[in-house]
Amino acid sequence: MGRDPKRPARRRSTGLPLKVPAEFLEEIIGFLRRSPLQLLHIPVARINLAARRIKSLGEADIQTLEDGDASITNTVLHNLNGLKSASALERPWRIIAPLLGIFHLCVKLETAKVLTVGPRTENELFILLAAGFREENITGLDLISYSEKVKLGDMHRMPFAADSFDVIVLGWVLAYSNDVEKAVSEVLRVAKPGAYVTVGWEYNPKTSEELARESGSIVSGGRVNHAEEILGLFGDHVDYVHFKSEPHPDMWDNTTDVVAVFRLK
Repeated sequence: MGRDPKRPARRRSTGLPLKVPAEFLEEIIGFLRRSPLQLLHIPVARINLAARRIKSLGEADIQTLEDGDASITNTVLHNLNGLKSASALERPWRIIAPLLGIFHLCVKLETAKVLTVGPRTENELFILLAAGFREENITGLDLISYSEKVKLGDMHRMPFAADSFDVIVLGWVLAYSNDVEKAVSEVLRVAKPGAYVTVGWEYNPKTSEELARESGSIVSGGRVNHAEEILGLFGDHVDYVHFKSEPHPDMWDNTTDVVAVFRLK
């Protein structure tokens, strides 16, 4: 059956029209050439930059922590596989973005010392730069590293002095801890009084046994369903909770995130 010629054709929505004058595009391109760091504000640009960097790596470019601990060895292998697939490159934005809603932190972004634990790829560093933190104030810690900005180390024995950081980012790493209490105690040790901590933890409806059978997952730090469980790990050290996110009941059958952003005493 054909369309009724008397009935006007329905226009397919293509979103808001965006007509950018050519001279304006040239101005933007010129600005980016002069200030390439601004490219990191564009998600697709920083994702591609991180992915290209990963693809250019050779085996000699990737350092791993040699500890002899079986759990660390398994975590290293897991992270190396994740690095090769360049998976979840933009996921850290979901726990870094809430920091930008904290006025008390925003007024001192340029001086705040930041530690990101288990960044895996440089994209987490790029996101922190895009958020306004200074490159010289950003430090990564991981069991694997291909970047001069990421130190090799174990979150259970951090190679940093006490009271070193204003912000600590824990993106989906505590779940891999074989001693969460020890890992949390190290965070509290290296955090300055009043430091901000942002934690991401994957929620998965499958059991740990199912995940292990399917993908060899090495989650050993336990599972959480609610942000209060993350906050409970830090107990009385939590001063103020700025942001919480957890699965809505409609999402309990889906893989999603549990997030908590808080200030320490």
